[in-house]
Amino acid sequence: MTLSAFVPKFHLPAHQEECHAPYSFNFAKWCEQTDSEGVERNWAALNPVAPSMKEMGPGHRWEMIDDICGFRNWRKTVEVGNALLRRMLEAIPEAVVHYEDFAKFTSGLRVQRPADVVAWGVMVEEWEADISKPNPYALPKSKITLADVHLKLAKEEQARIQEGRDMQSPDVSPSSFLLLGMELEKQQCSLRRLVHGELTTHQDATLQEQRAALLKKILRFQETKNVKGQRPNTRARAAQSSMDARVRAATLRYRHARSTLLSLHRHGPWEDTLQELNDADVRGLGEHALMNEERAEQEQIRELSGSSLNSFSIGHTGVVAVGEGRRMLSWLWYDVANEGGEAGLADSLRVEWVKVRARAARWHKEVHLLNEEMRRVMEYSRWQAAIWNGRCDHLNSGMDASLIEGLQAYAAEHAAMERELAASFEAKWSVVRQHAQVILQQLDTALRELNTNLGAGRPDGEETLELAVESAFDAVEVDIDLGLDKDLENDVDPV
Repeated sequence: MTLSAFVPKFHLPAHQEECHAPYSFNFAKWCEQTDSEGVERNWAALNPVAPSMKEMGPGHRWEMIDDICGFRNWRKTVEVGNALLRRMLEAIPEAVVHYEDFAKFTSGLRVQRPADVVAWGVMVEEWEADISKPNPYALPKSKITLADVHLKLAKEEQARIQEGRDMQSPDVSPSSFLLLGMELEKQQCSLRRLVHGELTTHQDATLQEQRAALLKKILRFQETKNVKGQRPNTRARAAQSSMDARVRAATLRYRHARSTLLSLHRHGPWEDTLQELNDADVRGLGEHALMNEERAEQEQIRELSGSSLNSFSIGHTGVVAVGEGRRMLSWLWYDVANEGGEAGLADSLRVEWVKVRARAARWHKEVHLLNEEMRRVMEYSRWQAAIWNGRCDHLNSGMDASLIEGLQAYAAEHAAMERELAASFEAKWSVVRQHAQVILQQLDTALRELNTNLGAGRPDGEETLELAVESAFDAVEVDIDLGLDKDLENDVDPV
């Protein structure tokens, strides 16, 4: 048996960037879709009673913690039927959707970049077997040093002066302005390192002088960075709006062309490639669609800034960003031409392809494990019932008859309770488990073929797979107690 260590999702961003992909549950082979923060949820439930426990002695405090945790564990036991059913009803469509996302993206890349897809597949499999190999989830870092940036800015400033271009400010050139900003960041980091422990009077005075000098530079920097005057401000605003206008114009041109094509050819297979372009589809390769709360916030920012383009996506930075487990690519990226004109595009496509592959694998494994967890929960309840029944056979015959009768009644009550739990779970899960097993068989075959052929096309059984998902939800009579404790409902790992 080989044990692998990973870091829960909430805590992983605090680690170094080199640790993100190797220790992320999102990219761990054979792992399901989870965040592994169950312990944190128990601690969150203990927080409200923390002020009371401060006044308790050690023994009372331990008994209080045991009592609260025991109660939560029992509630989780009796509510596991609703929790696992809810997770299964969520996991089945997610597994199919992310499989389709992976199949479409791989199919398009296989046509345009067949050699790249094969190389990426080999690369990610080698990395999964040995994380010391090159990381497919990491983009190559720039090797430009601060000295190189300084030299480049100085050359640009010299060329600007020789050509007689206008300066941003008569006192501060653009290159000097950027270098001042980098120097301020460096000084701020240096001051933070100095503020540790007790300082002597002389050290404190020196620190205050350095703070005052740094504050003057920061105020000067903030005054310089503001665009001043009507002409510079208009030029800056025009530059910010230029890209928005180009994106909007391209979107309108596509919609008009597609509408014309639809009038000429009517509906047909061509719509699989030239799909309807919604505003939410117009997003970059590394962006994810906004949630409702994020969209409201972006709308407020758009109104305040005067932007003319509606925002339906947000930049998705890093491999541990929130929502990575559910993110979907825009269909625009399913077919990317290999023109070789954009530096770094191949690396960006590689990172997104291995992420799409990982999401499909995680949700597929989630359905597998939920099905197995349901089976084990029922088996555990039956085993517990047998344990309680067996305890009646080991009672001391020399005990008082009334005591024996009471112990037998107690054991029989618990055995009946466990059998009732197992029966209720089986009734609640039987239909969805039957359909889950059918879907798993088809997903197993489809993903195996897709990973083997690396995008040779969508498997023939995909339409059957979609129909199986629809029939599963048509047949399942969802019986979920809406009174489920909110804290316990949060114990279902979000991703």
